[in-house]
Amino acid sequence: MAMTLHTSTFAHPAAPLRRALRYVSAALCAVAAVLYLILFFTVRADEMASGVETTYGAYLFLFVPYAVGVVLLARADQRLLWGVGAVIQLAVVGLYLAYGTAAELSMAWGAVLTGLQVALLALLGYLALTPAPGEGPRPDPG
Repeated sequence: MAMTLHTSTFAHPAAPLRRALRYVSAALCAVAAVLYLILFFTVRADEMASGVETTYGAYLFLFVPYAVGVVLLARADQRLLWGVGAVIQLAVVGLYLAYGTAAELSMAWGAVLTGLQVALLALLGYLALTPAPGEGPRPDPG
């Protein structure tokens, strides 16, 4: 009589929710990236027509982390990444509140982007603070 080892695989109860939140976060990142790219080209055209170059490079600089975030959120589930992403979101929102409100950017652009960023911050914070499937409670070192 041969002995066989049967292993059962089951999905962590939070896995579908976590995956869905990652995809919603990726979609928010994609929308933010597209909006920053649109702002880049719009502001660049306006500034080049007037002969003044001041802010359009910042929009391209902001496009890059959101575009990278889309890929990372869709492909990985790493709490450290989401923690870093949440810190970046805090910095972006803080910089907007400190400097962006004084810029000549319309309030509609600022409101939409800030709303996206706050929602993304909440989602990234949740993903960073809750354990991923397969990640059990950490043992007490002491």
